[in-house]
Amino acid sequence: MSPHRFRHFLGTDLMDSPEMNIHITQNILNHSDIRTTMEYIHPEVEAMRRALNRRVPV
Repeated sequence: MSPHRFRHFLGTDLMDSPEMNIHITQNILNHSDIRTTMEYIHPEVEAMRRALNRRVPV
């Protein structure tokens, strides 16, 4: 795995954690612009569903 690919993996993995947020991930990845961090996270559909269910139970 290349260092660049690892940063994408790390950004996505960090954001899968319920206690993590975009600002902490931004600091860990050392991004000065939040838009850069958003390009490094790739949430899975199931992870988004779980996050929504925690906030808005069906």
